[in-house]
Amino acid sequence: MDFLTSVDRLQNQLSKYKRRDLPGKTVDAASDSIVPWDWVAIKLSNLLLQYPAGITEAIVLTELESQWADIDKQYQNGTGTRYHSIDHIYNGSFSSDCIVEVTIEKFYYIPGTCFTVLVVSDNTSIRKVELLLHQKFTFLLGNHVLTSSRPFLEKRKVKLAVVGVVVSKSSIETLSGSQPQDAEKMTRVSKLPRIPPTEQLVFLLSATYDRAFVTSQFSSDCLSDLRASGTRRYKLWLKLLHIDKAAHTSSAAAYGTSRGHYLKLYLCDTSDEGSGAILTLYDHQISLSSMLKKGDFIGLYHPGLIESSTESQTLGDGCVLLEYTNETVIFCMPEQDAEAAELTNLMKKNSSSDPSRSEKSASQAANSIVSQLSDFAGDNKDVMDCRMYKKRVYIKNLRSHMINVTLFGRIVAMANNNPYRGGKGDQPMDRYAIRLVDETAQIDVTLWEAVGHRARRLREGHYVLITGLSTSKLYKDSNGQTTWYVNGSTSCGTEIVNVSTIQCLLASSCFRKIVGLNTISNYEQCHVCATVTGWYISHENGERRLWEGEIKEDGTVIEDKNSGVRLSHTRCYGHKSCLRSVTVTDDGQLPYCSFCACSVYNQQDLVRIFAGELDEEGAVLYWTLDDGTGEVVFAEAGQDISAVSQ
Repeated sequence: MDFLTSVDRLQNQLSKYKRRDLPGKTVDAASDSIVPWDWVAIKLSNLLLQYPAGITEAIVLTELESQWADIDKQYQNGTGTRYHSIDHIYNGSFSSDCIVEVTIEKFYYIPGTCFTVLVVSDNTSIRKVELLLHQKFTFLLGNHVLTSSRPFLEKRKVKLAVVGVVVSKSSIETLSGSQPQDAEKMTRVSKLPRIPPTEQLVFLLSATYDRAFVTSQFSSDCLSDLRASGTRRYKLWLKLLHIDKAAHTSSAAAYGTSRGHYLKLYLCDTSDEGSGAILTLYDHQISLSSMLKKGDFIGLYHPGLIESSTESQTLGDGCVLLEYTNETVIFCMPEQDAEAAELTNLMKKNSSSDPSRSEKSASQAANSIVSQLSDFAGDNKDVMDCRMYKKRVYIKNLRSHMINVTLFGRIVAMANNNPYRGGKGDQPMDRYAIRLVDETAQIDVTLWEAVGHRARRLREGHYVLITGLSTSKLYKDSNGQTTWYVNGSTSCGTEIVNVSTIQCLLASSCFRKIVGLNTISNYEQCHVCATVTGWYISHENGERRLWEGEIKEDGTVIEDKNSGVRLSHTRCYGHKSCLRSVTVTDDGQLPYCSFCACSVYNQQDLVRIFAGELDEEGAVLYWTLDDGTGEVVFAEAGQDISAVSQ
C-alpha cells in the first residue's frame, strides 16, 4: 500500500530530523524523538487532500517538520507555542486573538474601590503588566479556598485573552525613556500597562499545590446529578475529550440573540461512567478553547445547564448540554498533573447509582471514556490513551477502555442505518456500522450521528484512515459472552479519510508506484495506468457478448446496437447524501432511502447516479482495462472509475 509506505518513510525522516537536534543521544532521548505514527498519517492525508493536483515529498516533509516543531512542546511537555509574550503588549503588536500565559506575582486592592489588581509576568520577558480581576473571580480571594500551603492566587499561573490595554501618560513616558512632566497631577501611582477585566481567563492547577483544592471544590457533583434549578450551583470535574471547530450560527436572529459563532467542547465525567457533556462557547468565549487542549482535566465552576437546545446545541449524542455563563469559571489541570495527584478518577461523595444508566450500553459506549490513563503495558482495568503512542495501532491490539485510537484498513462490509432509540421520549440516534480489515484482524466499528453521516459515501473495498475512535467497557451479550464495542462519534473527535479516492496520490509520483495489470494480484491495493478498451454483457448462464452502446435521441438511455438491451443510466435516482439508489413508487409516496433509513423530502436531495442497471434481467455490465501487460475486467464498476480519466 503506497500510502502506508509513505507514512512509514516520513515518520522515519521526521524522527531523524528530531534526533539530529537533540543534545544527547541517550536511549530515552532516542525513544522520545519518535514522531507518533498516527500524527504523521493524519497530517499527510490532510496535505494530500489540500493539493489534489499533486505535491512533492520535499514540500510535505518541510511542512510536517514545521508543524511538528510547533507542537512538539505540547506533545512532550503539555505546553504550546501559540501564546504571545508580554513584550507584544508593550510594543502594541498583539491582535484581537492574543492569548498570554502569565504568573501572578502579587495582587493588591485599589483603595476606595472594589477592584483587585493582579501584577503578572511571564517567563519570556522581564517586564510586568497589571490585570484588573473580573468580579466573578473575587471569590478566590477568600480564605475558604483551600490549597496546600498558600493563598490560591499567589504564584498562580493563568491563561487569558488580552482584550485591550490601558496605558497611562506615566507609562508611555516611562517606556519612551523620558520623565513625566506633571507627576504631581498623576492620580495613578503605577506605571505598568493595565489590562481591563476579562472573563476569558483560565486558572491553571498543579499536582504540587492543588490536590486539596480539587477534592474540596469538585468532589460533590456528577453529570448524572444535574437538574435544572434557579438556585443550585454545580461544580464539575471533567475530562476534555475533543475540541470541535468553530461554526456559524445561521439562525441566531431567530432566537433573538446576537450569537454569531459557536464552538463545542466535548467532556466526560471520569467518575460517572457513561456520562458525557458538551460545553458550548459563543463568539468571544471561543478564545477559551485556545487555552485548553485535548486530555486536560477541567473544573467547571457554576456552568449553565441548557434545557431547550438551539441549532448550535443539537447533535449532542445524548450528552448533557452546558453553557459558559457570567458565573462560570474554568480551572485546568494537565493530564500529567492529574495522574500525579491521583485526580483522574475523582471519587464523588454523592455519586448517582441509578442502575438504569448501565442499560444504555451501546449509545453511551462512545462517551464512557473513564478514568486513569496508561500505556500499552497497563492494567486491563485502566484506560489506554493512544494519543501519545508512537507506533501504528493494529486491530489485534484493541481491547476495552481505549481512547484516541487511529486505525487504517479496508472496508469489507457496510450496514444500513440502524437508529438507536433509548428510553421513552429520547431522540433517535443514527447509527452506521462498517467492518474494517487490516493485516492482523477484522473489527466492526459503529459510527454515531454526524460521523456516520460523513461516512455514507464510503464503499466496500475503500481503504480508510479513521482517527479518534474509542472502545467501550466490557459487556455481556445475549449469549453471556463478554464483549466490547468500537465507536466513533463527534464527542471522541472521530474523523474519517477515504485514502482510496485521494486524487493527489494519482498525481504525485513520489507517493505512488504504477504497477502492471499482470501483477495486480500481488497487491491488495495498487495504482495502474490503463485504457478502458470496452464493455461486455455477461449473463447468469455464462454467455458473454460485446456491449456497443449508443445514446438515444431523447438522452434517457444507452442502448446496445446488437441486442437492444438498455442501460438506464440517467433514469436512476439516488439519495444525495449517500449516492445510493432510492425506492420510488407510483402511488405518490416519498422516495425512500433504505441505507439511510429515511424518506427523501426535498427534490434537491435526489440526484441522478450511475447504477449500471440493465433492462435485461440477470445481465451484468463489465468494464475491461488494458495497459499492454495484461487485461483486467471490473464487474459493475462504481462511478469512481469514471472520475479517474477526467
